[in-house]
Amino acid sequence: MTNKSSEIIINGESHNDLCVGIDLGTTNSVISIINQKNNGELVSKVVDIPRAINRMNSSSGKNRLETQKRNILPSCVYYNDENNYQPIVGDFAKDQFALRPHLVAKSIKSQMGEEYVQGLSENIPDKTPAQISSRILSHLLRYTEEIYKCGKITDAIITVPANFDSSMCRATIAAAELAGIKTKNQDGTDRAILLSEPNAAIYDFINQVSCGEIPNTVLDLSSPKKVMVFDLGGGTLDITLHEIKRRGENLETLKVDEIATNRYTLLGGDNFDKVIAEEMYKRFLAKYPDVTIQQQLIKQKESLMPKFISWAEELKKDINMDDSDIFDSNWGDEDDEEEKRYSVGGNTGSNFSYDDDFTKKEVESILESFMGKELVYSNYKNVDGIRDTNNIIYPILDVLAKAAARLGDDMVKPDAVILNGGMSRFYMVKDRLKDFFGFEPISLLDPDLAVARGAAVYHHYLP
Repeated sequence: MTNKSSEIIINGESHNDLCVGIDLGTTNSVISIINQKNNGELVSKVVDIPRAINRMNSSSGKNRLETQKRNILPSCVYYNDENNYQPIVGDFAKDQFALRPHLVAKSIKSQMGEEYVQGLSENIPDKTPAQISSRILSHLLRYTEEIYKCGKITDAIITVPANFDSSMCRATIAAAELAGIKTKNQDGTDRAILLSEPNAAIYDFINQVSCGEIPNTVLDLSSPKKVMVFDLGGGTLDITLHEIKRRGENLETLKVDEIATNRYTLLGGDNFDKVIAEEMYKRFLAKYPDVTIQQQLIKQKESLMPKFISWAEELKKDINMDDSDIFDSNWGDEDDEEEKRYSVGGNTGSNFSYDDDFTKKEVESILESFMGKELVYSNYKNVDGIRDTNNIIYPILDVLAKAAARLGDDMVKPDAVILNGGMSRFYMVKDRLKDFFGFEPISLLDPDLAVARGAAVYHHYLP
């Protein structure tokens, strides 16, 4: 191992040497490994993992699954009832959810800590969130082992929300153990295999700055900085405030201390999708005013909703793409763009189809409650008096209040906000945060990959 050009001090401890970092996410999962250059720089490389993407007919007439390598693996497990409930992980499993939801484990991370998984067929052999999560971990590890010819991987860091409670963490550790990851040291003590997702994002950011992948102009770390990580994923919202500073006279060493984190918040992209899907379902019923038909569709709601949720996710992505600055806004008239209608719907799997369209303003109206627009920065001084807590701003106020109490500083102000998690890319979220803080948040190069990369960096510095 070549000498490192710098080290990272994590909560007062110096660490060295690493292998694997895993982001076991609600919506997607990612695995990363470390390559170290001759000059000591660390390159955290995300592994392209094979997975089934669709079913094809072979020349023999039998069905087979077509596979493809991608760096992001959907955190979905389909239990194939035609093959003794053999688990299939990834894109094909995700696509099956709209068709056979009782055979697909989706967003299982939101059930971590529960005794049994809800909503799946009784015939599925995996009954607990830990068992299902171990399938995702095993898939990531098995193909990484095959790709890099590295033998059995038993040492890895797995990320969890900063506000996971003890039962959720124990379930994650149980999943790791089932997947073959060592969770105990030789003396029987617990191995530190879990890392909070915001901390992982911070380590990835610092490593990219150190390697020159992110210029110092984005965030000058030559002086102490208070940095907030806003991590909005598929099922959770994690917010932490950190202090990053140089350690003493050693300008090559960055010290990262966590100041505060928000209480556990079950708010994420899934919630955004569900409220849009509920509006779609409401419109769907309105299209069939006959009482008999409506009663039939109401009885079928549970089986219909996976379809609407899938359409809601696609609608959200389409609008977000149009709102991005990838395309020149001068190509069209802005007034016309505001009235653009986005088509949704199709075959519901029942005898009645759903065809509809939404404008950007209509979707914004549906999601407005999540933006916490009535909350302002100074509300953190009276956070316990806030009633509307199911939004993206309340957890920020919670962190600011905790930081103010810990630091004894009545005017806590982050120097920067780093966005992480796939849902943080949604334009409504970014616009609201810019308005709330009064400055532009920092978008990582790829928020879907940053946590796994940061976990790999952290693992490298462990003793």
